[in-house]
Amino acid sequence: MSDLPAAFREQLHSLRDGGEIVLIEDGEVVGSVVASPRVLVGHLIPAPPADAERPEPSRPGPKVVATGMKVTETVRAFLSVALGDEFAVVDIKTAPETIDALLVPPVSAQALGILRREFPSARLIVAEFDDPESGAWIAGPVTRAMAAGAHAYLTPGTLGDLAADIRVVIEGRDDRALSSGSRQTRGTPELEV
Repeated sequence: MSDLPAAFREQLHSLRDGGEIVLIEDGEVVGSVVASPRVLVGHLIPAPPADAERPEPSRPGPKVVATGMKVTETVRAFLSVALGDEFAVVDIKTAPETIDALLVPPVSAQALGILRREFPSARLIVAEFDDPESGAWIAGPVTRAMAAGAHAYLTPGTLGDLAADIRVVIEGRDDRALSSGSRQTRGTPELEV
């Protein structure tokens, strides 16, 4: 994609946010380009309050994020650049015990317990991602369920929230209306062809 003009790349990236690109030829709308995500809108589900026993890192220098998943050095370099100069992204195999965060795919509670003991000061971050640009795809059971045809994944909430989300799914409204995740929509860009 880096070979494409910047304005066109920006319009394509708007598709990730639920956008639409209208194709116009000779002043007439001839079509549109839309994208649908492979998973329900991603969002942060905060963990319960941290233990008072967990020590906070106090060392100087960049914050260290270790990847506990099979990703290429290119993916780690991209994450490092995206996070900024105050962060370093390393492979779990070379990570010191004092890392600030550990990025892992969906794993068992037992595996998370082992990682917690091995990296006691790290914040454990469970993540799935799909980045076509780099070819990186880390899928867990939710992503696989959605790819297999599930219509929604509803995160824990109250029974009232669950009922509201079920209504949204059954009534066929846009999945962005679910309370368990939200996207902001922007104006529809137009592309003259």
